[in-house]
Amino acid sequence: MTTTTTGHAARPGLARTAAADLVLAAAMLLVLGVTAILFRPPLPVDETRYLSVAWDMARAGNLLVPHLDGQGYTHKPPLLFWAIRLVWAVAGVSETAARLVPVGFTAGLLWATHALGRRLWPDRPGVASLALPLLVGMGPVTLFATMVMFDVPVALGVTIALIGLHDLARRGRPRDMVVAGLGLGIGLLAKGPVAAVFVLPALIAAPLWAGRVPPGGWTRFALKGLGAVAIGIAMILGWALPAALAGGPEFARMLLWGQTAGRVVQAFDHARPWWFYPAILPAMLLPFLVVPAFWLRLRDSLSGRPDAGSRFCLVVAGGAFLVMSFVSAKQIHYLLPALGPVALLLARMADGAPMPPLSCRLRRIWLLPAALVAVAGIVAALPPLVGRLPGMSGTFIAWGPLVVALVAGFLVVVAAIHASPDLDPAAAFKRAALAWVAVLVMLNLYGGSGLFRAFDIRPAGREVARLVAADGGPVVFVGGSHDGLLDFQGRLTAPVAEFPAGADITRWASDNPGGIIAGRIDAWGVPDWPPACVQPFRGRRMAVWRAADRPQ
Repeated sequence: MTTTTTGHAARPGLARTAAADLVLAAAMLLVLGVTAILFRPPLPVDETRYLSVAWDMARAGNLLVPHLDGQGYTHKPPLLFWAIRLVWAVAGVSETAARLVPVGFTAGLLWATHALGRRLWPDRPGVASLALPLLVGMGPVTLFATMVMFDVPVALGVTIALIGLHDLARRGRPRDMVVAGLGLGIGLLAKGPVAAVFVLPALIAAPLWAGRVPPGGWTRFALKGLGAVAIGIAMILGWALPAALAGGPEFARMLLWGQTAGRVVQAFDHARPWWFYPAILPAMLLPFLVVPAFWLRLRDSLSGRPDAGSRFCLVVAGGAFLVMSFVSAKQIHYLLPALGPVALLLARMADGAPMPPLSCRLRRIWLLPAALVAVAGIVAALPPLVGRLPGMSGTFIAWGPLVVALVAGFLVVVAAIHASPDLDPAAAFKRAALAWVAVLVMLNLYGGSGLFRAFDIRPAGREVARLVAADGGPVVFVGGSHDGLLDFQGRLTAPVAEFPAGADITRWASDNPGGIIAGRIDAWGVPDWPPACVQPFRGRRMAVWRAADRPQ
């Protein structure tokens, strides 16, 4: 990461493996996407909610105002929903098509990260390519690259904006300002003002990373930077203002002020203390923290002055980390847009001379416990044996075997790294990323054999759809918040209403003889007659009742 490392001319290996790194990253993403779609259901409440918002948009043909459960949905801008709607318009409405959208955004993120890396280190083309498998294998990206959520789309927009800002500092062309503005606009349309947190540090602190005065001077750069910000703001307002007018006063208030102010000052949900991100930083850097080369390269990097590309990445990642620590709402995936620059930093750290291997004795020490625990994890995770284990009978989620399998996978990662015959940093980092992806693929396969049934709401959705077709509806949800659980899964043509607490469900069933009732079977206020369908759901049971089955 410093200017003291061996130059590219002495490291032709990285350049020769650039194409292989691109193929490796694409293969890793493909395997993650395929196994997630085939073996993991859309997870409640986030994925099921966003699929339902997209379904409502497609069903109603309203691209301006998103809706959830019949109400205007102000929590997120519409870019993800638009993308799903576009894919459905081409391929038809299906869960598979919708779940390919985040994979497509992740592929775009890889492209943008590669383009940014080529600009930051034009004399080291292998750095940009190496960063891609490291990014796919980085903990939060591995988990969220295949989920129908907003963090990968905003990361794509942020990275495009960073490309524009870098080129603006180097060349000062109007097109660079436009690229930066378009990228910021994409990020704002993906997740709102939080996108600016990852872009503005690079703009404000440009003198720290630019290394030279931009063409036309810093005043001209600042004006063009403000022009890029104006383009991004114009893009989000181009949707938000018409949506606010169409959605009504309360929708407008929440969209234009309530959501942003609430999440920054006092979060509606996911409120965390300021030290939350520092506490989980090690988890975000897995699996690379267990690579000896990481610590050795980090030590070497701290001994010299970072080059311009490294300073750029440090400003982006460090600035976002600092600002986000003081934002009320916090989740591990909220920092995902900063992980592209982090992956580029890791690749730059690996771009150096090979290091001596560990001793044979140290490599062998890691092999035996890793192999034993790996075998124990595999045996414990076999679905036919889970029900026979003590305490597992009748349990929907076999947490014990899952934890053992996770520990086993982690130790296999450590063993694969430490047992390597050499400790070339690039090879060690890629081996760690591959092993981490392999662990998640194994978890998808394991979960698909039984664990994920506790999170799969699709059977209840299909049953509701069947009963609506037979009885006519409407559909109500009792005992809590529905939050879009059943709309898309049942392809329902009318919103699911949340039944008021304290109201008489029997009277409602009498007034709506074709009605369908869904809810957790142990919730307060559910019908007292037998349900038409019961399924496990998140450690409890979800049930569906017909109003026509009520006692006469």
